[in-house]
Amino acid sequence: MLAAPLATPSHAAIKIIVNDVPITDYDISQRARLITMTQRKSASIAKKQAEEELVDDQVKLAEAERVGIDVSKSEVDNAFNNIARNVKMSPAQLSKALRSGGVQPDTLKERLKAQLAWNQVLRSRFSGRIEV
Repeated sequence: MLAAPLATPSHAAIKIIVNDVPITDYDISQRARLITMTQRKSASIAKKQAEEELVDDQVKLAEAERVGIDVSKSEVDNAFNNIARNVKMSPAQLSKALRSGGVQPDTLKERLKAQLAWNQVLRSRFSGRIEV
């Protein structure tokens, strides 16, 4: 099943549709803020990167669904918890830090879900083919 878009305000406008999944101005704004927080990019660069990432994420999630890969909430939560641990915070502290920067924690979790799904797609596709 494709990832549902983030819970968006009712006034959010659809900006892009990928595989029948709408990406709204709210989704783009949230991802751009996350990029600005984590990568220290300007707002205009972050917005463009956010649009590209959100499209890529939907394509990756669609491919994962096509090959039968479903990332569980617990896998996403574990990845979120690992990030918190890496930055020496609790998950609650990380959520609070994100919110203080205007980013909903689900924005990061959706990004993580797409990354985890794509990693599983690549692993399933190429495991056994790579020799070191």
